Amino acid sequence: MIRSFRGRKLYRGGRNEAQSSLKPSPACLREKRCSLTGQIRRSSWTTQSMLAEAWARRRYPVASVSQLTDALAEATETQSWRDEA
Repeated sequence: MIRSFRGRKLYRGGRNEAQSSLKPSPACLREKRCSLTGQIRRSSWTTQSMLAEAWARRRYPVASVSQLTDALAEATETQSWRDEA
């Protein structure tokens, strides 16, 4: 039974392709690390702000749930980027 996105063949295949696309030189590894750090930072900040927006919309259940769903998707993106770090 698959319990997360990490168990999907498509995700694993995409991750393998992404890893093989970088040449293993020190310059590339530094560039990859900086790029991943920036992406993790952006997606985690977005998650935080979406949770704040969901709280602000708590009186409107449909809007609040929609914002929470988007925050969960953004948090999952952060997890995906952290897999690469």
